[in-house]
Amino acid sequence: MEAAKVTSMILLCCFGGLVRCAAEPVSERLIGWWKMDEAPGAGVLADSSGHERHATVGSGVSMVSGKFNNCALFDGSGDGWARFTSNTSLTNFTLVAWVKPNSFVNSYPKIFQLSRLYYQFRTDQPGRFSLGFSGSVRADWLSYGTDPFIVQTNFWTHAAVVYRRIYTNESEWVAQPTFYMNGIRCGGPQPQIAHSSETIGGGNIYLGNNSTDGNGTRGFDGAMDDVRIYNQALSDQDILELYYNSPVSVDAGMNQQCCRDQTTLQGSIASSHSFSAAIAAATEWSTVSAPAGASPVFEHPWLASTRVTLPQEGEYTFRLTAVSELGIVSNLVSVTRDDSAATGNQAPLVTPIVGSLSSVLGGGAQIAADVTDDGNPGSLQLRWRKVSGPGGVFFDEPFAAATTAWFTTNGVYVLSLTADDGDKTDSSDVTVTVNLPAGDLNDGLIHWWQMDENPDMSETSDSAGDNNLALVNQAVLQPAKTGYGMRFPAPNSYALADTIFTNAECFTFSLWMYYDAAYTNNIGKRIFDYGNSRFYMYFSPDHVYLATKNLSDTKDFSWRQQSYSLEDDRDQWIHLTVLYDRRPSAVAGKTQGFYINGVATGSSALTSAFDGSKAFTTGNFYIGGNPWGRNFDGVFDDMRVYDRLLSEEEIRLLAVDPDNNHAPIIEAPSELAIPAGSTAESTVKVFDDARPLGGTLTTTWSVVTGNAANIDFSDSTSPNSSITVTRSGTYTLRLTATDGERSSAVDITLTSNPTGTALLIR
Repeated sequence: MEAAKVTSMILLCCFGGLVRCAAEPVSERLIGWWKMDEAPGAGVLADSSGHERHATVGSGVSMVSGKFNNCALFDGSGDGWARFTSNTSLTNFTLVAWVKPNSFVNSYPKIFQLSRLYYQFRTDQPGRFSLGFSGSVRADWLSYGTDPFIVQTNFWTHAAVVYRRIYTNESEWVAQPTFYMNGIRCGGPQPQIAHSSETIGGGNIYLGNNSTDGNGTRGFDGAMDDVRIYNQALSDQDILELYYNSPVSVDAGMNQQCCRDQTTLQGSIASSHSFSAAIAAATEWSTVSAPAGASPVFEHPWLASTRVTLPQEGEYTFRLTAVSELGIVSNLVSVTRDDSAATGNQAPLVTPIVGSLSSVLGGGAQIAADVTDDGNPGSLQLRWRKVSGPGGVFFDEPFAAATTAWFTTNGVYVLSLTADDGDKTDSSDVTVTVNLPAGDLNDGLIHWWQMDENPDMSETSDSAGDNNLALVNQAVLQPAKTGYGMRFPAPNSYALADTIFTNAECFTFSLWMYYDAAYTNNIGKRIFDYGNSRFYMYFSPDHVYLATKNLSDTKDFSWRQQSYSLEDDRDQWIHLTVLYDRRPSAVAGKTQGFYINGVATGSSALTSAFDGSKAFTTGNFYIGGNPWGRNFDGVFDDMRVYDRLLSEEEIRLLAVDPDNNHAPIIEAPSELAIPAGSTAESTVKVFDDARPLGGTLTTTWSVVTGNAANIDFSDSTSPNSSITVTRSGTYTLRLTATDGERSSAVDITLTSNPTGTALLIR
């Protein structure tokens, strides 16, 4: 496989297909995008949005090495500006840029200026962002003024401001700007009444100053890179993804050699960053090269995995491209059709490692097989499929010998792995019995902070108890594992609750956590701290420790997690579960239970007998830090406290990745016969895994070949639609399904004869 960079602009069209068109917008909401990658001496900064809002630059702007490739350096003088013309009126909008100020000596240095609207740094409060509006009602909003949200000189900072207009009646609106720094909120929203007649209209827009021809008085002294303007108020998730700037990764699959006129391209796309789990990218297959006169045809060119016809022998090269606002990436795969290569070939052999196993619904089943082959005519293609069972089956890695299978309902399933060497195949089955969970994850749940409140709020609610968490010292809600989570950016940031514990003898603590050391990196990073360090859990420096005072409050006990290092999982979401048994015991060497991603990691043993811990009756409960500077350098999500010890099965269920989205599954016959003038009920089944969270499954029927006027669907958006054929003929029907991130499709050949009444499904 060979990685390839696509340099032409790509436009999304029907079914997520892509066409190259240099003049078309790359996104409907992105109205200006200046990558600033021009060579030194350039007088124009190209607009990569497709709207052709190219910016001319003054003599005080030069091109130098930047955050990404080159950038624009503004010298702070009156000639330090970039100007383009806007022909659109803005109400809600978002401005995003990477900035690297050299100084704040000039008066109110501008990042962006449009008529009465400006986005700048405050001279009187260096390092703070300001958004101003100088209409009939003036407004001036500021970002936070304390560390770590103060922009430093000579460092790149990702800056964004989201401007929302909310009408309070027919003639007045409330302006609500929100500031972001390095992907998370650093101020706002702060409402200000203004009048609807004051729109942000067309005219000259300036970057780096407020005027041209040497008359600028608000010059920015520093560098800018990757400046974007959107005609929408972007979400917190959008801003965070722009900060990480990580397009999806794309894999066109293994090179193939086959002896047939059709093969399956096993492409895939995946998120390239833990905070960008959504696969918000469109894919398209295209032909790079083919034998002379050959025109390969993709069955579903917009799906990452699809069949392709190879009309004649020879070597083909195909490209899988994925496009999103974060970038365009592609990958190549080579397929050689050689019908003579089948001579002397032996079929592969598939042998399940475990032929029959049990699983629990929601927990997934680990399935695997040994596959051997003689290497002819080429590399093997593997694929798992469902043979039988009461529900749908999703495979994490459908093209691998070992994978995890997930089920939509309990029951007995038969799964099959097929190995294809391009000429011969072999298959073998695995039987999985899926049982309902034995426990109830609501049983004993005394506190549950899902942390999914509106980030404008300064607290997060307790879904199981009555102890809400207050966000203190710039602790903030930001996009996390699911919805929102808590980040603790300042050394003394934390979330605070009143006494939360009962005097139960056993507890379980569970949460998702992400460690990146983005703001501070101290020893003793608190997960929680109770009763002024009478009971606490922390990382120091990378292992989890659980510590408590004894009953008389005179002796310390602590247990250390074994066989794990937090540093090894930096920049990854991990699930932590800790079981705590506080009952007195005369047995020396008592341990506690530590689990990472549902797997036990072991515990150190006490060197003396454990006489029980201090009673949990009073005291503040701090999460993510404490007032003494012990913040956790990352993000928490979905924290739970139980007054009992969870079972191994329950721990594994809690650790199931909620972002593990699969494409919808469509089970449909390949052929269908309906006599002309008749109606038949669809037997198609569509299964979804209820992800992404908050997503909606949509299905659509269409007619691919044949006269569509002769086919009537009672409901073209339902897989159970009845189908009426008014005239005889052969048709190709297509059902597509999408969950908002991933899609699937099937084609059904429909034959309709003038006579006959039977409905035939083969």
